Amino acid sequence: MQEAHIVGILNLTPDSFSDGGLYNIPDKALEHAHRMWQEGASWIDVGGESTRPGFTPLEASAEWDRIAAVVKTLVQENIPVSVDTRKLELIPWALDAGASMINFQGSVNDTFRLIASREMSEERARWVFMYNGRSDDEAKRRNLSQKERRFAFFDRCSEELAKKNIPAKRVIFDLGIGFGSSEDESIALLRQQADFIRRYEYPWMLATSRKSFMKRWCRDTEPHQRLAPSLATALVAYQQGCRYFRVHDVQSHRECLQALREIYG
Repeated sequence: MQEAHIVGILNLTPDSFSDGGLYNIPDKALEHAHRMWQEGASWIDVGGESTRPGFTPLEASAEWDRIAAVVKTLVQENIPVSVDTRKLELIPWALDAGASMINFQGSVNDTFRLIASREMSEERARWVFMYNGRSDDEAKRRNLSQKERRFAFFDRCSEELAKKNIPAKRVIFDLGIGFGSSEDESIALLRQQADFIRRYEYPWMLATSRKSFMKRWCRDTEPHQRLAPSLATALVAYQQGCRYFRVHDVQSHRECLQALREIYG
């Protein structure tokens, strides 16, 4: 079984759903980033704007100002950095600072604009394209199911990427579980992820860590108490063929996935 890659979440935000306010001071953010790197993260995914329901949007310049010093310091320390953003304007700044992955969580239309942009020719960068169900007005108008919406989105992503001859190894897809999907729909998408993995040549990222649909399985509803269901979703996804995992709890996920890999050989 192939190796799992852990992407450690570093939110420099005051309002993220799980860890808002914990790491929005650069020294604390760097300390946490170093801890996740030592625990086995392949990338540190740095975000400066919360995307929780009801979040307060930031201007691109304010978002970049919030994360720039941390991104640059980690790059100088040779720690691979991913930048988590939904803003096209921020991407050139992140690439110029040395980010080696862009975790794009923007709208459906902005995703296609990004694929068509000159930034996609940056050969050293990897790109994560997440389906943002909150932004897909056309799918809502057509009353498509959550699965149909995602097939339509990733079908077009694949077509546009092929037109630009972008190698599959530079792209990662993310179902966007929890973005515009209910608890039941999110669980259904977890069951259906194998259908997506079989359909496309691109690798997949799971980003369900501590998400709210897990509350139904936890005695304590606080996000930091959702480790057990977070690990369960990772194990299921790994067995379906997912190989990238964006998580808050790096060491627990690394150890759990490593154990599964060695058990099955």
